[in-house]
Amino acid sequence: MLLAAIFAIVAFAHMASAEAIEPGYALEIHVMSWDLTTNTLKNWTGWTTQYHVDDDGTIALPFLGTEHVGGSKPGDFAARISKGLMSQLGLSEVPAVTVNIVSRPPVLVFGLVRTAGPQDYRAGMTVRDALAQAGGVPLSGTESTDPLRTRLEAQTLLTELSQKEDELGAKSARLKAEIAGKSDIDFPPLLNSATGEVLRDRERRLLALNADKSARSLSLVDGQIKLLTNEIKTLTQKQKSLDAQRSLAAEQVKAIGKLANQGLAVNSRLLDAQRTAAAIDTQALDTRSAILSAQQDIAASEADRLEIVKGRSATLLKELQQVASDLAETRSKRDLQQQIVTMLTAVESPDEAVTATVTRRGQTAPIAAKFDFLLKPGDVVGFKLKSVSPKG
Repeated sequence: MLLAAIFAIVAFAHMASAEAIEPGYALEIHVMSWDLTTNTLKNWTGWTTQYHVDDDGTIALPFLGTEHVGGSKPGDFAARISKGLMSQLGLSEVPAVTVNIVSRPPVLVFGLVRTAGPQDYRAGMTVRDALAQAGGVPLSGTESTDPLRTRLEAQTLLTELSQKEDELGAKSARLKAEIAGKSDIDFPPLLNSATGEVLRDRERRLLALNADKSARSLSLVDGQIKLLTNEIKTLTQKQKSLDAQRSLAAEQVKAIGKLANQGLAVNSRLLDAQRTAAAIDTQALDTRSAILSAQQDIAASEADRLEIVKGRSATLLKELQQVASDLAETRSKRDLQQQIVTMLTAVESPDEAVTATVTRRGQTAPIAAKFDFLLKPGDVVGFKLKSVSPKG
């Protein structure tokens, strides 16, 4: 009766442990027999009590060899050991066997936590519990007694950087359109849809205004070149007329000179003819000088036109390079600020800003897990920020 009562107590203890044994567990196994001389249960001499469950869910037991224990409950496994020993050793009475779970593999936590590393496993442990045991989400050096205010200030700065990035992006698109001589602007996607149309409309008006300004400047230069070209045509016609007059005057001087040598004309008439020829030569020289001056003015005007076109292009290219540099810097700052905002959100509401993955023994690929996901001993849990895309 006493032996039966003892076995009943052992069986009850095993029934109370409903947890299944898993790989990595440390077990304490006792084998006992009733000592009639002392009327007590005594542990078997030479029986090893400490065992470790291998990754394949097996342990090596004396007399029984390798036994698969993974997934078994302590009471069930104790009964198997008791029956196995009785059969293997030819015992007359069933030995009392107790199997206790001494320790479990810790849960390994890494990623976006204050204290990465192994965390003690406890029954019913969830992903949320693992995050809490690892210290929660860090603030990355940001210390504040008012996390909500800190997050709102960070959000305000993020909005300002997003607005600046939109402005620079729209300006860059307009400069590219100006350089290419296009009348339409190929805008990139903007982050803020509420103010995006205002920015696009502003850059379109600037494009039209600058195009009109350049067209007016070119029109003035082209008009000046046209006037100078017409002036050269007129002077050229005048030059031809003066050349004809100069030829006639030279013939007249020659004829009067012959008559004067023969005494048939007075010297005063010869002198008048020479003066007329000299006056025509002077006018012809002035006309040639005027033509040369007009040609020089045309060259200067064409240089001005080239400067308007190429000089404007050079200015636009330089401005575009500066805008591209500012845009890259602003985008980098905005990305960093986005991470800060997401981090601050994660501190207050991890479910909204943090994703978790769980990798189990025997699995190579992690699985996405919600925060109420039940963990097992030896699970590897990773936390990281969600990828947040700005609204646009």
